[in-house]
Formats: sequence, structure tokens, C-alpha cells
Amino acid sequence: MDDAVVADLFAAGPGYEGPVAAPREGVEIPGSEVEYAAPASRTVRRWWIGGAIAVVALGYTALADLQLTLNGSESLPEAAYLQWHWPKLLWHGAVVAIPPPALFGAAFEGYSIVKRVGGLPGDPIRNFGDRVCVAGICYDAEMRDGHPFADLLPSGVVPPGMVALFGEASNSLDSRYARFGLVPISEIEAVGLPLPGFPRWQSIAAWMELKD
Repeated sequence: MDDAVVADLFAAGPGYEGPVAAPREGVEIPGSEVEYAAPASRTVRRWWIGGAIAVVALGYTALADLQLTLNGSESLPEAAYLQWHWPKLLWHGAVVAIPPPALFGAAFEGYSIVKRVGGLPGDPIRNFGDRVCVAGICYDAEMRDGHPFADLLPSGVVPPGMVALFGEASNSLDSRYARFGLVPISEIEAVGLPLPGFPRWQSIAAWMELKD
């Protein structure tokens, strides 16, 4: 410690009220606690590194979790859907992908079936002979000779762990018919939303053939 500083600090005796010289930079007064703040640039750098790690992690998760699903049928009007495997949160109107039911045979083996959620656990089911209504929305049956071409889903309530899935065309093979029935939530592969304006895969395939 500089001798002049020592003299200034300790020259004053008891009762001295005169000025005391401030310690020079780097001099520590006995009994005092000194806190040193991290440089602002270091804090900003840490935030940038943390943000970059978070972006990379989110991007990796999105690539692993998201999928683009193309609709190859006319049962739903949209051509494509952005879907995710987790979290499988369901709501009325959500578009889900499921493995093809056994009644579809081998025609759709290796593909997923895309339907819209029309009924959640607890929703009422009403069979009116020519249509089935679930949660207040009715789905007309495909009629042949004045009768539905297949037995309709009976009246009741959607039980826990099950959902009712529908297309929008009357000839859509879905939960309005007993053969298709309700679907276990555990079988849902992905949940998502439609992508408005996306071209149908047939148009994309035709365009690719023209490019070749």
C-alpha cells in the first residue's frame, strides 16, 4: 500500500472529523466488502450463446417432431397438413393421422389415414337413421336405395380414451359407420392443422413429370 495513503488513513486520531483521502484504485480498506460487476460485454455474450443453444435445440426438436402430410383422398378438402407427433393435444377440428383400420385391407398398407376430430370423450352421439350427430354436428350417411350403405354408429357417448373421426364427404369411411367406429386415442400417430393453398400431390407429381 502507498505510504501516503496509509498516512492519510491513520493520521487522524480519535474524534477526528476532518477529510480522509479516498483510497486509490486497487487499494482495499480493511473490513470493507468490494463487489466487482462482470463486464456488460461478457453478460451479452452469455445471452447470445444461451439463445443460440436454445434455437438449435428447438430446430432439432422441430425436425424430429414435425411432418408434412399430403392428402391423397377427397374425404377432406385440404391438400396437405402440418402435423406433429408430440404433444398429442386434441380438440374439435384437429386433423389427425392414424394407421389404416383393418377394414381397409392391404390397399393402404404403409400409409396413414387422415381424419378430422369430431368427437372427444364425453360428447353425445345421436343416430337419426340417415345421419349421425356428434357434439352437435351432423354427418350424413351415403344412401343407397333409401338406406345407409352400411350400419351407422349407434347413439351413446364417446367413452374415455376414444375419439370420433370424420371426413367431410358422405362416402367417407369414418366414425359415422359402425364398421369404422370410434378410434382409441393411443392409435393417433400425429396431430395437426391444414396448410391452406398447398397444391394436391397429383398436381405436384404432374409438374415433376413435366420437369423431367
